[in-house]
Amino acid sequence: MKKGSSLVWERRTLRLPDAVFIQCHADSKMVNRLEQAIGKKVYNNVFLDKWQCWKFLYDNPDFRPFLPISQNLVSVESLESFYNEHKDVFIKPVRGSGGNGIVRVIAQKGKNTIKAIYHNHKKSRIRTFKEWNSIWNHFSLSPHSHMMQKSMKTVQWNGKPTDIRVNINKNGEGAWQVSCLFFRVALNGSHVGWGRGVHYMVMDPNWLLKEKIVREKSLSQIAGLGLSIGKCFDDQGYHMADLGIDFGLDRKGNPWIFEVNPLPSPFGPPILDQSWTSPIEYGVYLARKHH
Repeated sequence: MKKGSSLVWERRTLRLPDAVFIQCHADSKMVNRLEQAIGKKVYNNVFLDKWQCWKFLYDNPDFRPFLPISQNLVSVESLESFYNEHKDVFIKPVRGSGGNGIVRVIAQKGKNTIKAIYHNHKKSRIRTFKEWNSIWNHFSLSPHSHMMQKSMKTVQWNGKPTDIRVNINKNGEGAWQVSCLFFRVALNGSHVGWGRGVHYMVMDPNWLLKEKIVREKSLSQIAGLGLSIGKCFDDQGYHMADLGIDFGLDRKGNPWIFEVNPLPSPFGPPILDQSWTSPIEYGVYLARKHH
């Protein structure tokens, strides 16, 4: 509540809400208590990290062809082995967001060194390492804290790689919808990081269609995959209404699912993102459903 010019927390006893929209890492016991009290009207009721999401999708044969080869990071040896097999690898924190903490390691031709590309605050940095233990220590890696993913060569704009963000939400009719779909261009020439205009630039899909960089068929397939992922969560008994999915299109126009984000942030102008309002409309739908 507001006191003077300040906002302060105040403890009160209130009646139970008609629906609950979870937007943080909530304790599962608390979620269960809420569900017991108000029924199945608590949404975004589970948080899966990036590795758990990858395994969740891999367990469904329909999604396997679209998943880049990935592996849980368990040791320095597992990192070295995965790198030796693929030569271009992303190391991702399983609980990271916004591209924070992602490191790309690439083999250097004719050199016995490993190049690492990563974002540090508002700068993209490149550092060369000779030993895997040095990489492990420098980036504070630990068993199961990160996952490894084979890099995919995506379509480019002006020689820079791209990815595609799709936000899907349940709407005021209780159905999944695509709330936004847009391209991001990696300004460092490697991968997208946090901070629009700093580490990535937004591209309208219609412009890329006009320039024949991508095809309408590929974008329709990505939108369909996004909605299928939402329905898969439903089929497994999860009550989600808010998902952000990062895709890529390879040079042949084939889609790849890079990761699923259970707690996505809506995007502001110039992107028209209905995920600002759709989850609230879904909450109203739930609240009215049994009244």
